[in-house]
Amino acid sequence: MFILFLILGLLCLAGAIYLLFARLRPFFQDRKETKVEKKLLLFLFASSLLYGASGLFLQLSINLGFEWSLSPGEVALSLVGACLFFLFFGTFWTSFLLKHYKENLDPKQGKINNVFVYVLPFLALAGFLMLGEGVAWHLQYPLVSGFCIGDGGFRWVTCDSGSSGFHIAWYALAILTGAFLAYKISDSEFYKEFKKHGIIDTLFVVALLGGIVGARVWYVVGNFAGDNAGGMNFAKEISNGNWMSIFQIWNGGLTILGGAVAGIIVGMLYVTKKRKYVDLRFAVDACVPTILLAQAIGRWGNFFNHEVYGAEVSMSSLPFLPTWLRFQMATGFLNGLPSGNTMYVPLFLIEGVANIAGYFIIAKLIPALWTEQRGRAKGDMLGFYL
Repeated sequence: MFILFLILGLLCLAGAIYLLFARLRPFFQDRKETKVEKKLLLFLFASSLLYGASGLFLQLSINLGFEWSLSPGEVALSLVGACLFFLFFGTFWTSFLLKHYKENLDPKQGKINNVFVYVLPFLALAGFLMLGEGVAWHLQYPLVSGFCIGDGGFRWVTCDSGSSGFHIAWYALAILTGAFLAYKISDSEFYKEFKKHGIIDTLFVVALLGGIVGARVWYVVGNFAGDNAGGMNFAKEISNGNWMSIFQIWNGGLTILGGAVAGIIVGMLYVTKKRKYVDLRFAVDACVPTILLAQAIGRWGNFFNHEVYGAEVSMSSLPFLPTWLRFQMATGFLNGLPSGNTMYVPLFLIEGVANIAGYFIIAKLIPALWTEQRGRAKGDMLGFYL
């Protein structure tokens, strides 16, 4: 049954993605079409239902594959939560694409779609929290933070197990996911100005590579004698003749702030040299605030790495936090569960929420209240970010 539900889930997911892009692409390309007609709306609705079904089947396969002894309540929470998460998250991406790639969408439909863009992420989060509560007591803590492929073959890695060989960390994937979201939003802002997609494609790649270098340099310099979290001691490695450890980012060690600073600098230099027809101040206003969203997503890499935390507190003192989050932030583990009732304050979460709030303040609220007619100059968004 595990294989059956897995196949059904993947088929539903593939069908949802196909319906979404196969039907939206012609709609985006036809500038004469400004309204989502009934037929297209039905296809988009079917795509959303398939997303929900894929979540249901995939979670069923996970529950059966791990042979968890879930109570009826936990089964309901995990299945309903997974279904709602996939349903709302998939529908959100439909609304996101309509908002950012159909600039001449019917005004009435555009207003409704804007509501979906800002409401659906919270509904998806609610579904994810339900799913998490359903399986929280059956997960193994600390949670898997990535995988490595070495002499021993493929192996899952946690924050306290160490890694060898080729290592892929969820932290790196979180940073890349955040960078991709920042790119999509920035690209839509450039489209509004130049009526053309792809202007920042090369800029994105160059800034991303510069950001990776900056993130690594910042980490190596700031943690030269070790990071007190199981990270590499570069001073010791270099004294042993292992200079290459500085460049081995697959073994972990990137700092989000260093990546943001370097990415901004490299991006500004690229626009100045290669995109001279683009006003640098406009580019800054369009791109820099989105880095806050990238940082917020990247902070979840700290969650899996069990880092960026504060003082020790009792788990019961933070009852509003999800069970799985409190367990992951525990001060110690025994047999896959917290060894006590104490946890670290999740500073990464606080910073992530602050970053999201900062984005909406800088990118939405300030431009609405302080317009250029009232004295705001292009490029001021960089100052607010810094």
